[in-house]
Amino acid sequence: MTKLTITNFLFLCMNLLLLGCGSLTEDQLLSVEMYGVSKSPEGATGTQDPNFQTYQLLKIDIVSEDGATSSNLFDSEEEKIFRIVDREQLIYSKKIAELEGTSYSSIQLTFAPDVIGGDSEDKSLTMTLSNPVLTLSQAFTVEKAKDLTLLIKINWGNTLTDEAMTEPQYVLSLD
Repeated sequence: MTKLTITNFLFLCMNLLLLGCGSLTEDQLLSVEMYGVSKSPEGATGTQDPNFQTYQLLKIDIVSEDGATSSNLFDSEEEKIFRIVDREQLIYSKKIAELEGTSYSSIQLTFAPDVIGGDSEDKSLTMTLSNPVLTLSQAFTVEKAKDLTLLIKINWGNTLTDEAMTEPQYVLSLD
């Protein structure tokens, strides 16, 4: 008969606790994060960087591996307006466990074309996106217990003048 010492008891409790925590990580999440950086896009003619830009997310589609169909993941019941600054901002998150084992060719995000931005609350400027659909054309598969994070880096350096804001460059990556 084995004696249950305090050390063995604590070891047993820790193992049970860790086993229980494992079941909490079964949900896969698709998250989208956005942030601005001081890097200038090609052709930037401004004299300063914005401190913020405000975007409205309208739709998120994932495109099937063969490109024939797309699935809209966005719940349009909630308005998704985000103020983007120079730190990563979570703009969207959804459980995607039901998509486990499915492969996709790309992710498309559709934004409202009008963007508000500026260098302070007092002085806001507006620009219109030439293409409000951002696409990451990178194949991916939804894997068990693995989260997907889409990062949108906004190269907005020198896109602001006293009277106007010009369009930045968007760099998308999947982590």
